[in-house]
Amino acid sequence: MSRIPTFAEIPAGFVHTSIPLGLTETGMLLWNPDVEPHMLLTGRTRTGKTSLVRTVIKGLSERGADIVLIDPKRSALVDVASLPGVLGRATSRDLDDVSHKIGWVERRMMERYDALEQGARAEDLNRLVLVVDEGRLLYELTKTHWNTVVKPRELARAKAVKSPVRPVGTEHPCIEQIRSILRLGGEAKVSVVLISQQADASWLSTEARQNLGMRVALGNMDDDGLGMMFGRRTRLEPLPTGEDGAPIKGRAYAATVGDRPVQMQAFWTPEIPRPDARVPGSLPTQPIPVQQQRRSLLRRLVG
Repeated sequence: MSRIPTFAEIPAGFVHTSIPLGLTETGMLLWNPDVEPHMLLTGRTRTGKTSLVRTVIKGLSERGADIVLIDPKRSALVDVASLPGVLGRATSRDLDDVSHKIGWVERRMMERYDALEQGARAEDLNRLVLVVDEGRLLYELTKTHWNTVVKPRELARAKAVKSPVRPVGTEHPCIEQIRSILRLGGEAKVSVVLISQQADASWLSTEARQNLGMRVALGNMDDDGLGMMFGRRTRLEPLPTGEDGAPIKGRAYAATVGDRPVQMQAFWTPEIPRPDARVPGSLPTQPIPVQQQRRSLLRRLVG
């Protein structure tokens, strides 16, 4: 049986620039976005994933980050939407809003590159974080929305004005924008926290996946799942169970890309109380201003 406790909370008064994730046999495991900007967090239902997500987002909020939440299931990120620094939350209720907020984060990233080219210092930039829950579900929802709603709508507009520019592709452009942030966000202090029930991220390119440097897998996984998370040759001892034989909530494997995973007991964070109760439909939105579309960094580099 591992010496790691079966329950862990962040010590009272703990202060650190990095975000505490949990306890290992050698001490506290911290995530430093300045070193590994992006995180992949996986886990099936009832493994303690939602609590760890709260820990991460609360830690980002306490350290002054600006946060944009994408919540396709409309349930996992409700309470954290009220935390300081959360600029907005988009759900599957309005997939155009989902696309808008993801695009806004990418445009902010490109604006930061403009500022860096003009002499700004990266250390003076505030951390901006895009949190995407259920990445695979988001991919499927936006793909359907693109092909059945957005693409026909844009095609009709293009025909009406006789524009030669027509929408192309079968996946929603916001997915490529997430890939873009994963590739380029690090130097501009823009991060992605990608959450999924399974390690399968086949909708991401290999290059983009490799940039998800901090990885946490809650609950036991088969060899294929471990291989997708930590490398094809990864073989690990199964996570221990409690005295009653049931899985221990919050028990996980964790590692940065290239390191051997260690067992961790994720810090527990309860649901965060909301400022007040509102009837369904009255929750105010927190819109992010629409800014002028900007060319991507790669397009600007090649003219």
